[in-house]
Amino acid sequence: RDDAGAPPHDYDGRPDLVHPAAADHLKQFFMDDVYVPARSRAMSQEAAGWLSGANVAPILEELKPEGVAPLSERPVEAPKVSKAQVTRQQIAETAKEDKKNVDNFNRLQQMAVQRSKYQGLGSKGAVKGVDAATLQSDDVSDSEWSD
Repeated sequence: RDDAGAPPHDYDGRPDLVHPAAADHLKQFFMDDVYVPARSRAMSQEAAGWLSGANVAPILEELKPEGVAPLSERPVEAPKVSKAQVTRQQIAETAKEDKKNVDNFNRLQQMAVQRSKYQGLGSKGAVKGVDAATLQSDDVSDSEWSD
């Protein structure tokens, strides 16, 4: 703008028009939330009716072109999930799985401790009634061997 008081103009001298920005997938719809019905050029009542005190609502005209669906009637899209939300969900699932694994390990460890408390150690494979240390000792005299 060269002059602070002059309205903005295009290069061809026409005034700039305001066009609301729309995403590419929304350009196929008419923005009925922005372009609401406007007063029609047709009269809603005659002058005589107005002079007599009648108060009639104006005739409104839709600005929507034929064959274009209004934006308010577009199909509802599934909400998009951000990468941050996906990452948070993955972290939460991993933490839940880790906690489950730790709980399982602790439970198995408690079961092993409980079993060792209530079960005797036994001879661990030695002959019944014979101490395992006796079988492994080399202190056997020759007189104990019978030929």
